[in-house]
Amino acid sequence: MSHFFSVAARKLATFLGTFFVFALFAACSSQTSETPESVTDDYIKAVAENRLDEALGYFARGDAKEKDEIKTRTEDLYLRLQEKGGFDSVSSNLVDKNDDGTRTRVEVEVKYKSGDTDSGQMDLIKESGKWKIQLR
Repeated sequence: MSHFFSVAARKLATFLGTFFVFALFAACSSQTSETPESVTDDYIKAVAENRLDEALGYFARGDAKEKDEIKTRTEDLYLRLQEKGGFDSVSSNLVDKNDDGTRTRVEVEVKYKSGDTDSGQMDLIKESGKWKIQLR
């Protein structure tokens, strides 16, 4: 009888282990799903953590003049976040999307640790299948 329980216990442990591996994989892959809202949130978080090179990667490709403006805006946002004690939370909501699903506008609200809030809109465009922030 004890042999039966040990075999059953091993099968159960194998099943549960396999289940948890697949559940972990599914959870990790669902967090990486790219939506316009997640792109704007991730951009703000990267700026707040002074990962400016990563933050710049959230923008659509542009010419050299646009790249300079993007860098300046990103650095200005970082300084503003520092002046306000960092950010407490960021929330993004889809405002508008074009008919073919390649352009969208997202309303972004940043709550600072100081208690202040800022809000604005960001335009995004699908570039090589990924959402990217676009200068207006």
